[in-house]
Amino acid sequence: MAFAGLRAVADSQGQPAGQINAIQTNAAGDIYLLLNQGDGVRVIQTDPTASTVLATAYIGAKFDVGLAMALDPAGNVYVTGTTDSGSLTATGGVAFPSAAGTATNSFVAKFAPGLGAPLFVTFCGSGFMDASSIAATADAVFITVTIYSATLPVTPAGIIQTPAYGSQWNGFVEKFSASSASLLYATYLSGASGSTSPVAIAADSADDAYIAGTTTSPGYPTIAALVPNQLATTALGSTSGFLTKLTPQGDGIAFSTFIPGAGIASLAIDAATNNLLLSGSVSLGQFPIASVSTPLAATSYQVLLRMTLDGQTVVGSTVLAPGTQSFVAAGASGTAWVDGSFVAGMPLLPLTPLSTIGNSFAVRVNSANLVDQAARFGGIATSNPNNASAPVNLTSVAVDPSGDALFGGGFAPSA
Repeated sequence: MAFAGLRAVADSQGQPAGQINAIQTNAAGDIYLLLNQGDGVRVIQTDPTASTVLATAYIGAKFDVGLAMALDPAGNVYVTGTTDSGSLTATGGVAFPSAAGTATNSFVAKFAPGLGAPLFVTFCGSGFMDASSIAATADAVFITVTIYSATLPVTPAGIIQTPAYGSQWNGFVEKFSASSASLLYATYLSGASGSTSPVAIAADSADDAYIAGTTTSPGYPTIAALVPNQLATTALGSTSGFLTKLTPQGDGIAFSTFIPGAGIASLAIDAATNNLLLSGSVSLGQFPIASVSTPLAATSYQVLLRMTLDGQTVVGSTVLAPGTQSFVAAGASGTAWVDGSFVAGMPLLPLTPLSTIGNSFAVRVNSANLVDQAARFGGIATSNPNNASAPVNLTSVAVDPSGDALFGGGFAPSA
């Protein structure tokens, strides 16, 4: 067997270790890869054909992981993730120059378009924090996901100052200055009698932040909501997806709604149509789904939702494939690309791909909200576990300036 391309070092047990956790492209088509090979945070810049490495950047050490990456309009590169090594060093003049305690901290790093040494590295002000989604605008950078403590450095105007009663873990949003890494706002995302886990964030040019994920809280705040009541709409369990928009100062909620189902997994802004793109597990029959091409089976499906930026209208909704995880990126002329994990043994909907096997999928949804391209990746031996196997784990998707999609992830063949 012969392999070509990026290969990571072996882990402590001698097994292949490595995965692309995020992929982005700039206006020139250069590709940025956030590579996790278990030894720190690595960013690689290649040419548009991925045949030549143009630049690399490296910070941290083992137990530091870059989990998400974003580019601002000028092409600067931002990375967030978690740090446990004790070796990651912040730069001078940032909001949080030191880690908070010995529990898992999060960080934000900024690199110039040509990579090299970071322009800044800041910690995020609390332990027990797992930041793994990031968005960048011309003047700010935003992070979100989950915090397991009550020590978030909430700013005075933050809309939710403390974790809600009866919550075990909560979401958070922090906004930093893109020039100095000073903290502009920090707020919890929390509801009573349940826990909240954001997984995705996007920001528009006015610095409004859009956050999506899952919550078990019936008291998660809803405002101008398409689905205002979690308990009345969640028939398959206590977990629901949510979508929330924060004002630019983090001092108000512009809208917030439940989205029934196991949860939203990914979020992007389509600048061409001024729409939000959301993908994830949406409860069919509990939320309006317009495009279903073939009969459905009793399993979890990934769905693409297209909504207006004010959160008041579902422009399109498309069943993509049976699966439990997905990632979305805006394509050209109102299209969208989605990739993710796949339920083994189920047909890929609604098109027949070239391959009949595979544990990951990718689709393109056109401007009419119909799937017009589909593919499957990898394969797992299901009948005999001793057979050859080639599972592919897709973790990210990006679209280059020509409108072509790039899928990033990991590959672990065995024989």
